[in-house]
Amino acid sequence: MNKRETAKFIRTIAHSPLLAAKLKMPASGSHLVYRPRLSARLDDGVRAKLTLVVAPAGYGKTTAVTEWSRRRAADSGWVSLDSGDNDPVQFWNYLIAALEPVLPGLGGKTPHFPHPLDSSRLKTLITMLTDDVSKQSIDFVLVLDNYHLINEPAIHRKIIFLLQYLPENLHLVLISRCVPPLDLPRLQASGQMKEIGARDLRFTPDEVAAFYLQRSLRLSVDEVEIMETRTEGWIAGLCIAALAMERQGDPGHFVRGFCGVNHDIAAYLNQEVFQSWPGDIRDFLLQTSLLNSFTGDLCTAVTGCGDSGEVLETLADGNSFIVTLDRERRWYRYHHLFAEFLRDLLCKKHGPSITLLHKKAGLWYEQNGHIAEAISHYLVGNDFYRAAALIEQHGPEILKAGEVTVLLDILNMLPDAVIEGNPILCLLYAWTLIMSCEVKEAERWLGQVEQLCLNSRLALDTRDKLLGEVALARANSSYHDFGRAKELLAEARRLLPEGSGFLHFGIWVKTGMLSILRGLYDHTWNLRGVEPFYSEIQELNKKMGCEHSCLTHPVAAGEVYYEWNNLDKAMRLALEGIRFAEAAGEAGILIPGLHVLVRIRRARGDLDGALDTAREAEKKAYAMNALHCLPQLAALKIRLYLDRGELEPVESWLLHNHLRIHDRPTIERKYELITLARVLMARQKWDQALLCLTNLLAFAEEKNRQAALIEILNLQAMVYQAQGEQEKAMASLRKSLALGEAGDFLRIFIDEGHSMLGLLTGFASWQRQHRLLKTGVSGQYVKKLIRLMKDSALNGLYGPAAPGKTLLRQTEALTRREVEVLRLLAQGLTYREIAERLTVSMSTVKTHTGNIFSKLGVNNRTLAVERGREFNIL
Repeated sequence: MNKRETAKFIRTIAHSPLLAAKLKMPASGSHLVYRPRLSARLDDGVRAKLTLVVAPAGYGKTTAVTEWSRRRAADSGWVSLDSGDNDPVQFWNYLIAALEPVLPGLGGKTPHFPHPLDSSRLKTLITMLTDDVSKQSIDFVLVLDNYHLINEPAIHRKIIFLLQYLPENLHLVLISRCVPPLDLPRLQASGQMKEIGARDLRFTPDEVAAFYLQRSLRLSVDEVEIMETRTEGWIAGLCIAALAMERQGDPGHFVRGFCGVNHDIAAYLNQEVFQSWPGDIRDFLLQTSLLNSFTGDLCTAVTGCGDSGEVLETLADGNSFIVTLDRERRWYRYHHLFAEFLRDLLCKKHGPSITLLHKKAGLWYEQNGHIAEAISHYLVGNDFYRAAALIEQHGPEILKAGEVTVLLDILNMLPDAVIEGNPILCLLYAWTLIMSCEVKEAERWLGQVEQLCLNSRLALDTRDKLLGEVALARANSSYHDFGRAKELLAEARRLLPEGSGFLHFGIWVKTGMLSILRGLYDHTWNLRGVEPFYSEIQELNKKMGCEHSCLTHPVAAGEVYYEWNNLDKAMRLALEGIRFAEAAGEAGILIPGLHVLVRIRRARGDLDGALDTAREAEKKAYAMNALHCLPQLAALKIRLYLDRGELEPVESWLLHNHLRIHDRPTIERKYELITLARVLMARQKWDQALLCLTNLLAFAEEKNRQAALIEILNLQAMVYQAQGEQEKAMASLRKSLALGEAGDFLRIFIDEGHSMLGLLTGFASWQRQHRLLKTGVSGQYVKKLIRLMKDSALNGLYGPAAPGKTLLRQTEALTRREVEVLRLLAQGLTYREIAERLTVSMSTVKTHTGNIFSKLGVNNRTLAVERGREFNIL
């Protein structure tokens, strides 16, 4: 075919009857969210030949490209493909028509060119098209939407040919639900293709909030987070939910119950996703939906499908709401809403078979060493005795690994009748409850062990061993009474055979629970009688052969001496415990030991050293796989940053830790939430801080966490003082002082710095005015605290400073350079920018800042600037 014939052919097929709507860019919706990060990704793609936008149904692929095209205000062509476009003539008809803005006149009337459209003619056509486009002076983007509907191999081959010779001024955008067979690895390797997937298209929490706000649906931060998590940023799910919220008129109620069985969500997933697959794949989806995550072998065990791995790859390539969990593409999971939709459908269609499916899954997990998952599936499948056998065998290992919550959830699913006849299960249940601070409930199961020992024909040595375990567990739950705990430990030592111990104090080493006062887990004890109690622990551990756990005594005792304000002895004991812990490789001793060391260095005014130690603790936690310690260590660093007045890391922590003032406190997260309250106080968000503290106070009272109660009440008193609520401040302080005096607490008050000194001085005056009122606090104790705080060389260097007129001493005069630094702080400059402006080092700036904070009685730059204005320094 010569050039003249080719031109004639182009004009002919370009003039075939077309649906004009298919060549128009889709209209914009009325509730669009501007997404600059996505536009930037699409802009970046124009530098390559091809941009592939690939994601499951409803991820806003078309909308994203449409809005990007409109904002570019550049020349573009659009084809909305459908299944009828698998005819090559029809397909290229539309493609040429879409190029009309670049090659005007293609649609002129000419005689009909005969079929069929053979490969050589089409290659000539594509060559001529690309040659003509390259001669144009404009850049052009051609968008082919719904490309997943094209399954004709001849079309794919010619698109590959087109991409090989695509001119620099023509860029192709393919929008598809699945990855097309277009030799993409080669394009990607040569940098000629950019891919935008579901991960890029999913809405972020900020975009979710903006989307609902545009629809006049005001969701709280927590509700936005729930919607983003449940939908995984899936825009169709967000839209369907928005319509339902508008109908119901109660967004909060809808959000709390939102899931994959929502009628509108289920209808969409059924029509657009589930029904798009053949029957055997649909059965596969249903049967594997009960798995939280899965691999090909697991799916084969559950479904009997021999080619499960291939099916999973097909589903992943087809973007059927399946998420790949590893680079090797071995493990997968379903989108949350899709999984819920499938499980609901499975219950409706194959309810009786679900139990058998769970048993098959449990067997596979057991055979492959995933014990917790095996137990879970056996329980759901009502195979309680097989689950109980695994719990009895592996429960101690789970507990010693620190997975207390996991084991408690598992045991809660077992019927009481199964547990009651098994003393080992009863002991496991008791220990998990004790370590979850459910002491009263634990006693029920310890009593059951005693009953089994009395009523069954157990061998004498077995009975003594079980009773020894009961005594040991009770000693652990008797922390409020050291005398009673010591007696129980002695009984355990007498009954337990040498070198044995089903569960003993060694488990605390693994979980960090031996930080007995205010460490990572704040395992609170009365301070009196600590040393003789721990001597008994050491003797018991020696008998049990737990050589490392006896080394926890220096760390625990060091923490006690720290609280008694004996910093030298505390330092010596902490370092001794840390050395032993490093040699033994016990993170449960080492991390609390470093935590104590941080507090000692802070108390001595060495904030740099304290921060270095906290960072070292983080490194050790990573190296020793003690990752459960990381959130608390991050919170510890934030407290130090507050002391130093460094707000940038504090703001970053607030942004990324996902803590909320209404979060339900737990033993593990309590330290973080108290830190959140301190941050809110530093930002003068008094009402929010008070809500957070009120929530924490109820938790600490319920769990009988004495040290936490004192700390929370102290902070509460500071907030009331800042709000001018003097009587409330005194009431909170009176409660904390009563607890502190009863338990011999000192540093917990001293560490709060100026604000606490002001409160204590005010309390002493208030106490004198209310001599007839029984405060439950001796004047001598209050005087002792005030004296210790005034004598402390660190008074004023750290701790939340009281705002306004509660400063206890006249502001010392700032030097000329300190005033200069304060003015630059008021302008919002960072330490580095101030150092550059003044031509000094950053350490010099930090020294000046520390002096400013000390003289003004504050602990951050915001309060320093405010105080500077109050005293007319600025």
